[in-house]
Amino acid sequence: MSSNSWDVIIVGAGSSGSVVASRLSEIDNLRVLLIEAGAGAQQIQDFPEEIRSAHIVAGARPQNTFNRLIPGHITDSREYTATRGRILGGSSATNGGYFIRPRRADFDEWAAAGSALWGYNSALSSLIKMESDHNFGATPIHGDAGPVPVTRTLLTTPYVETFHQAAIELGYPDHLDMNDQGADGFGAVPTNTIGDLQFNSAMTYLNPSIERPGLTIWTDATVERVLFEGTTTTGVRVIRNGEAVDVHAPEVVLSAGALITPQLLMLSGIGPADQLAQHSIPLIVDSPNVGKGLSDHPQLVSMWMPKERSEYPAGSWMGGVLHAHHGNSELEALQSIRSLSELVGEEPTDATALMFAPVTPRGTGRLSIVSASIDDAPVVHYNYLANADVRADLRATAHLAFDLLNTKAVVSSSEWSWGPTADDFSSEASLDAWIAENIGTSMHACATASFAGEAPVVDPEGRVIGVKGLRIADTSILPAAPRRGPAVAALLIGEIIASVMASELNP
Repeated sequence: MSSNSWDVIIVGAGSSGSVVASRLSEIDNLRVLLIEAGAGAQQIQDFPEEIRSAHIVAGARPQNTFNRLIPGHITDSREYTATRGRILGGSSATNGGYFIRPRRADFDEWAAAGSALWGYNSALSSLIKMESDHNFGATPIHGDAGPVPVTRTLLTTPYVETFHQAAIELGYPDHLDMNDQGADGFGAVPTNTIGDLQFNSAMTYLNPSIERPGLTIWTDATVERVLFEGTTTTGVRVIRNGEAVDVHAPEVVLSAGALITPQLLMLSGIGPADQLAQHSIPLIVDSPNVGKGLSDHPQLVSMWMPKERSEYPAGSWMGGVLHAHHGNSELEALQSIRSLSELVGEEPTDATALMFAPVTPRGTGRLSIVSASIDDAPVVHYNYLANADVRADLRATAHLAFDLLNTKAVVSSSEWSWGPTADDFSSEASLDAWIAENIGTSMHACATASFAGEAPVVDPEGRVIGVKGLRIADTSILPAAPRRGPAVAALLIGEIIASVMASELNP
């Protein structure tokens, strides 16, 4: 076997890719090459402070070199730039440390769209296997020996107590364990943090695997496209040390994330034939849904300034979280106990923020390439407001924000608050105008190369349809964004795809 040949090549060392690489490297005599476009670090102390810190959201600071910028449009008139992690650990290194599992309804829908492989009962063993829950330990639904530490945010600080009392005032019960599939309510946020440290997938999955003889990791290496002979995958072309080199393997796994994986597919000749022809990309497979069906969680933000200030506690930037139903809409209100200005690297204030997201699964967006080069980022069109169901979800979200800000708990403890006002609710048109002016996104992109629908891009085991030897293992393959942030789902995808591959490669 030549020095440019491996048994498996994995493109992207983010949440899913780190898991796949770690699990496959457990197989004796299997040669695995993991390729990451960003920088590498092996020990916790080697990562930049902003990556290690549980106090901030590193992905909210786009000026940092470990963020790749993806331009897009929230509405026709509002541009938005998403960030994706460009470092070992990928976006698990730059997200907020939120670690809530998908809901049982998500698993039911995924299983119905794919196979029982994605059902809750099947997935539960992997969910237990991945975590070391410091609050609940080993139980029938929790693990205490997995690579990912799980702790929960503090509910005893004044800012969080105000939010808690507001939720009680509106009739919401307490929910003690957000990962137990219980009903709506208020509770602490499960996080992949311990104290002031956030643990990404490179720290938790790759580092324990780093010395295995079968695992090779290349960082600062950009994959340009997948290579084929006919419709059989033979490897990838990668730019490393300023030179293009072809590396070969009979199995290639794309784990570059829901915004870059579909770009790589299209640059490799797999995607909508008309879009590929526009950029003179030779067609391998006409796969019309590559880049389509983008599912994310739109976001609205409200704030209040407490009358009495307090010191920030150690640990996560998050406070409590509330899950609620409003009509047919499923909603989440997530609290930041640190000001939004501090999270994005600006001068901090003492304001506390609530980030509201309708989390009912919807697929509204699309992603398109702008050239045949991996150096030119794709463009994302979220199209939230073009969808009547999402517009209804956002109106329900605004109602929840208004109700919380006008509880006695918040009013009595605040110098001021900001969010939708009574005037904004004077008509549906005025409310829609407020929403259009303030809408953002949670950056929870999924479903751009899904196993669901009439023309799926992959099968339920991640194999790209129409070619041999190519799989996807990241949130691209889900039917829609889960009802909770996709951090846990991304690791779960890695566990499931790795298990399937291991059974084939090491029967």
